[in-house]
Amino acid sequence: DLQRDIEQHSESVASVLTLCDVLLHDADACGSDSENDSIQQTTHSLDRRWRNICAMSMERRMRIEETWRLWCKFLDDYSHFEDWLKTAELTAANPDSSNVIYTFAKEELKKFE
Repeated sequence: DLQRDIEQHSESVASVLTLCDVLLHDADACGSDSENDSIQQTTHSLDRRWRNICAMSMERRMRIEETWRLWCKFLDDYSHFEDWLKTAELTAANPDSSNVIYTFAKEELKKFE
């Protein structure tokens, strides 16, 4: 939504910057050097701030996408771990310990530990 909002305002900001440029070249509208400098500084400030907004928007979008990708990976890893844990718990809860020789039972114990 924010990206769309920025794109919608892009044309308006470009229009304002163009009008400022036209105003700078109009001797009747901008008679003194101080007015000229003020308009130039304002134009430069607006242009810099707009570029900064666009750049920050793109950076935030990339961070959000990376966070989403990592979140999906976490959920996938968690699901695999949960499945493994359930299987391990079932195996530990129902050991096949009847008629087992001691050495085999000792090896199985090491696996469970």
